[in-house]
Amino acid sequence: MKIGVIGDGIIGTAVAASILKFHRTAQVTLIDDGRPYKTSQAGQGYLWSIHRYDDKIGFQTSLLAKEAWKDLLGDDELLEKKGSLLISPKDENELRQYFERAKVGIEELKFVDDAATMNQALKSDKFYGVYFPDDYTCTPPELIDILKERYDLKLEKRSVRCLEDELQESKVDYLIVCAGPWINELKDVGVEPIRGVLLEVDSGKDIDSKSLTNDVPVMEYGYGGCGFHFTLSCRNGKYLVGASREDVGFSTENLDKVECSILEHAKVFLKSDALAQTCDVRVGYRPLCIDQRSLDRKYSVTQLETNKRIILLYGFEGQGVLYAPLAGLDVLDLLKH
Repeated sequence: MKIGVIGDGIIGTAVAASILKFHRTAQVTLIDDGRPYKTSQAGQGYLWSIHRYDDKIGFQTSLLAKEAWKDLLGDDELLEKKGSLLISPKDENELRQYFERAKVGIEELKFVDDAATMNQALKSDKFYGVYFPDDYTCTPPELIDILKERYDLKLEKRSVRCLEDELQESKVDYLIVCAGPWINELKDVGVEPIRGVLLEVDSGKDIDSKSLTNDVPVMEYGYGGCGFHFTLSCRNGKYLVGASREDVGFSTENLDKVECSILEHAKVFLKSDALAQTCDVRVGYRPLCIDQRSLDRKYSVTQLETNKRIILLYGFEGQGVLYAPLAGLDVLDLLKH
């Protein structure tokens, strides 16, 4: 079976690797389709389920996805178990109610009133938090390189302008589409993307940069939808701070204003000298299609109505890094039928 995967980011790469691992006779080609809207390593790099406890399907999906990553990577320590922290600087009651709902059957979950001690960048104010030790962080660019090497993934860079033509010209049996720009143009989906903006920032003078990797990654309670939200993790000795999620399509305008808004929002949570200079503004796009995801997953793996040999993956809603290898297994199940 010959399969082409459009999109050479973390989702497409992990999907291709999963297919190769579990379908020994498959031939898979990863395609960088040369679209103008390339994301810039915008994945923050967490495998978190802490914000999924109110959603049974989402939580179960995240647990399955973590196992799928472990199966794909084997014993390599590319996934670091650092836990995750959900915080609220304003409303202890709302966060505690969430904790009471979430802790049913989950003994590891903890409610903490000294969340600021778990990450050195947080203000010393009294932050309340929900802590879950069984969450992981990763570095998506590193994972991409490892998967390409381990599974000997063939990468082709070429312009793709029509999926039907690509299916015929490349002579593949199936074409799997993981690239957001394609998804947004297809009538089967017909949605506009959310632009996500993430800042890569040097740590400030109040921070011991050598111990950044010991800090627990943080997410603001209530994350979701559009607007500015606070998340904090680190990659290669720098902070990843964000993020904004805006319904502005593929626009790259006003990124300087978005950067200012993210940093202003971060002041609610961070010490005044926790952040220094912004090194990079990372932009990603994802289809906003909450109503079109499957009932038993938090994303969709569907066949194009007009051609069943074209398979669409979308609806990850910011969880593409987590769900990618599990989506690859779902593709395999679809191919079996």
